[in-house]
Formats: sequence, C-alpha cells, structure tokens
Amino acid sequence: MEQQKKLAILRHSTAHLLAHALVELFPGTLLTIGPATEEGFFYDVLPPRSLKEDDLPVIQERMRELVAKNYPIEQQEISKEQARELFKDNPFKLELIEGIPGEAVGLAVQGDFKDLCRGGHEASTGVLQHFMLLGLSGSYWRADRAKQPLQRIHGTAFFTQQDLIDFEKRREEAQLYDHRRLGRQLEYFSFEEEAVGFPFFLPKGKAVLNVLVA
Repeated sequence: MEQQKKLAILRHSTAHLLAHALVELFPGTLLTIGPATEEGFFYDVLPPRSLKEDDLPVIQERMRELVAKNYPIEQQEISKEQARELFKDNPFKLELIEGIPGEAVGLAVQGDFKDLCRGGHEASTGVLQHFMLLGLSGSYWRADRAKQPLQRIHGTAFFTQQDLIDFEKRREEAQLYDHRRLGRQLEYFSFEEEAVGFPFFLPKGKAVLNVLVA
C-alpha cells in the first residue's frame, strides 16, 4: 500500500509535468484536472487546436527537457482572491477554486508554471525520469456530456526504466486482443473523428451483428 501511495505521488507529479509542457508548446491551452490513476495519469485540457497523436512525441520531448532542468516542485498556499486573479483566464480553474472549502488555495509551482493542487509531489522535476504518453481520447468537463468537450492525454510513469518496459510489454500484448483493433482489421466497424468512441458498422460487421441478434 505504501508503494502505491508513492507511485500515485510520482504519477501526479508527472501529470503536472505534462501540463507544464502543454502550456509552453500550445499557448492558450486551458488546463482542467490531471489526477493519478491505477494505470498512470491523465490530464483533461482544452487546447487552442485539436491535438493529434503526432503531437505526443513532441510533448513528451518537451517534458524531458523540463526534467533535465530539474525544477524544484514547491507547494504553496494563496488566498482565493489571489487564485481567482492567477487563473482569471481559465473558467475551469475558477470553477474548481469556488469549490475549495475555506480561503486557502493550494498551488504546485515548478519554474514559472503554477497549477492548482492540494499537495503530494516529488521534490523536483528531475525525479520524473521514467514516463511515456499513451494516447488521446475525448472527455467532457465534469464528465458531463452537456458541458464543454475536452481532450484527455493519457500517460504513465514508474520509478524504474525496467518497470516502464514491463508495462509497455503488457500493454502491447493486451492490444493484440483489443476489440477495437480487431474490428478495424476485420473490417467490422470504424471510428470517425465526428463521433469519438462510437463505432460505425461496416457491411461485414452488420452481417455478424445480424447473426448475433437473430
């Protein structure tokens, strides 16, 4: 359990690293939330243009540059009034600020980058050596389809390079049996950018579906 807590802190810090890289590479990006997860971390963002898979290596490289700079990661507290001023151009952060009890607001600070955070970080960006970005998906603010559509960047991080390699091997093996991959290969269905996550059945797929529901 203690190891899992340490891993969550590492991954949470790496989510901030991702956010730092994003606002440098894509000025105007609106950050929302970036928690650690069981498999890694993600950050939901509203970028000035739609991000593509081809952007991930560029983002990852900027993250590595920030690691090399070894910025101290500091936890600070400011007042809600100061926080509102700091994040005045980000309606998502402003909404989060209003939901914080009390008058103190926590910040994670590394270099000139600041993000809302209650705490639990590594000492510096230099610790965040073993990570990778895994992909993009669609999301919604507050997980509510009636609210602003966002882009979610998925990633993972570990304490050792070997753990990262082992994770990548398990992920590659799992993808061999991924129904989305198999469905595309067998020409059963396709996915379109206009409806992320919704499969469009092709003639072969419709034939199989008709047999299954008959």
